[in-house]
Amino acid sequence: MVIKNLLILGAGDPGALENFFRAGLEKCGVKVETYIIADQYYAALKKSIFNKVLNKLSPDFFYRDINDKLIFFLAKKKFDVILVFKGMELFPATVEKLKDHAILLANYNADHPFVFYKPGSGNNHVLNSIAYYDVYFSYTKSIVSQLKNNFNKQSYCVPFGYNNNLAVTAPAGISLGVEYVNRFLFVGAFDSERQRYLDELHSSMLDIYGDSKWKSRNLLHQYLQKAYRNKLLYGLDYINAVKSSLGMINLLRKQNLEEDSHNMRTFEVPGYGGLLLSQRTSEQMEFFEEDKEAVFFNTIDELRDKMRYLSRNHSVVSSIKQAAEKKSILAKYNYDERSKLLLNFLQTNF
Repeated sequence: MVIKNLLILGAGDPGALENFFRAGLEKCGVKVETYIIADQYYAALKKSIFNKVLNKLSPDFFYRDINDKLIFFLAKKKFDVILVFKGMELFPATVEKLKDHAILLANYNADHPFVFYKPGSGNNHVLNSIAYYDVYFSYTKSIVSQLKNNFNKQSYCVPFGYNNNLAVTAPAGISLGVEYVNRFLFVGAFDSERQRYLDELHSSMLDIYGDSKWKSRNLLHQYLQKAYRNKLLYGLDYINAVKSSLGMINLLRKQNLEEDSHNMRTFEVPGYGGLLLSQRTSEQMEFFEEDKEAVFFNTIDELRDKMRYLSRNHSVVSSIKQAAEKKSILAKYNYDERSKLLLNFLQTNF
């Protein structure tokens, strides 16, 4: 049998991983329907401070309505595949019921499925639901091995990628963003670990783009206040920044460092024609050759030295950018190809 229709359960944000895979699967000829679960939860939290406090005490209060509405939505519906992205909002009993509405039940988890490094990366619902999935996907080989060894779960590695659909919409002769030229950029949400790292880096060549917490939570960090550019970067603005800057600094999470793995930025920056400056891991070095297709570092001092070197050698920067983009295209690191890989694994188990 051939997989003809598939239901994705996940987030609706335009930049969510789910949407990249949806577009890729549709190009493969699969009819894809999306039911948004995560957004309902976060919308409820934004309504009041009381809801945020209640969420700290009992998030299941908000999850219950999500689960009830999902079961109602699924009544009399049947899909070849239901693909859940993470699934923190789903009770294990609900995940078990999903099997009544699909021939194959799968999960793609962009975090660790049973070691939770921070709030929002997972919960016991994710852990206790592993047993109900027919197929489990992870972005890194180390987690796949753990799922096989610890849970005897049919698991596959589908790495992150870059959104080639966005890349091709960027004009071939996209003009350089003057504000990004000759600058190193960090683009990402605020957290205390990133704050400490960038504050210690203390480079006059660095600009920070992200949410407003970079301003409100750095009142005592004058350097970071000065480096923050008061805006987020999305879509073509993000591509423009990647292409125009000297390099994009990628700070991996604790879990990525322990896994020796990668994150989404690993592929986005090279795929959009930029220079990736990332902490050194074995997985990233398998994807991109060091100092030819990407630049890696272990310590803050090493990062500083490499930033100084690159700022004085623009021909090297240009060479690495060109090689990185070429490698991304030839190695097919985009989400259309990742979707084909995922679909092949699903088809094998269908």
